[in-house]
Amino acid sequence: MIVLIVLGTVGFFLTEKNSQLITGDSVIERFFQYLFLAVTPRTAGFFSIDYGQMSQASLMLTMMLMYIGGTSGSTAGGLKTTTFAVLIIKVRSLLKGRSQAEIFGRTIKESAVS
Repeated sequence: MIVLIVLGTVGFFLTEKNSQLITGDSVIERFFQYLFLAVTPRTAGFFSIDYGQMSQASLMLTMMLMYIGGTSGSTAGGLKTTTFAVLIIKVRSLLKGRSQAEIFGRTIKESAVS
């Protein structure tokens, strides 16, 4: 999901912008390092910096991205993005007082959510 990549990139920028871990001569280099940090926890698990030196917020963001995982059909671990999306839709529907998961005027069967 593109949303996870964007939110992850922005999240790592906000939590690590003042650290010495992200190096680069240009804004573009630094952007791609934040992007790399946002993509790899969900897919390959590569790392380019010392996670022991990261801020607590960055570590938490990394763990959340790892928990969500990749898209269905991929070999990435964690939940799949589709499962995560269904959970978000269900919570949103419950907060709106609906008994079934609904989005864009469509309903997801309760058996599928379970």
